[in-house]
Amino acid sequence: EPYFPDKVFPINKRPLIKIGDSYYSFWSRTLYDKFYRVLYRIVTEKDETKKQTWNNNQKLATEIKIPKLISEKFKFTNFYTNNYYDFVENGNKKRTENDAIILFENKILIVEIKAGAISNSSISNDFKSFENNFTDIFDKGIIQGERLINLISSQEIIIFDEDGNVKLKIPKTESKNIFVINVTIDDLNEITAHFEDTKYATYSNTHNCICISLSDLLVYLDYFEDRITFFHFLSKRCKS
Repeated sequence: EPYFPDKVFPINKRPLIKIGDSYYSFWSRTLYDKFYRVLYRIVTEKDETKKQTWNNNQKLATEIKIPKLISEKFKFTNFYTNNYYDFVENGNKKRTENDAIILFENKILIVEIKAGAISNSSISNDFKSFENNFTDIFDKGIIQGERLINLISSQEIIIFDEDGNVKLKIPKTESKNIFVINVTIDDLNEITAHFEDTKYATYSNTHNCICISLSDLLVYLDYFEDRITFFHFLSKRCKS
């Protein structure tokens, strides 16, 4: 059956084709990601208890590895993962999580990581799941980052670990020196590049916030030689 955009893309479940004794990939850049997703379904579909274990391990690995990649590339020594901070919403004090914060001179890089995947269901049959995916993968990370920007640009904030111990204090900083990167594990380059222009983006887009896929981030890390150039690029990319 021919593929149409409103149908399920076949390579989501079968990323390889066998011709004779050889195997070929339809789309090489997503081959490993699709292989990972298929392996996940095989392992978890018959044992629901394994799904939570897998998700926890995936969350732990991505939230530590991605900030570490950035810090090692640009030799950032002050980076913190699995952070918590307090904020006030509707008069109530709440505590929420941040995946990573990187400090460099007068610059602050806030990193949020979303490991979810766009639904494999047909968009024509289950459009609501696509809307929910967009919100969970793209919107929430930027909103979380903007909330932290607003706090830091208005006052000193305290960052805690998961046990409530103080990790560091971040002084009040001008918002122009604070950047947010929302990294999607799924290879969604075309969507991440234009998401802020869609109706699903509810964030203000008035701060230095961008949404990029992990594959794009790896390209950036390979391309930029120093952290000054990297921050300069971020300032321009956020305004584009």
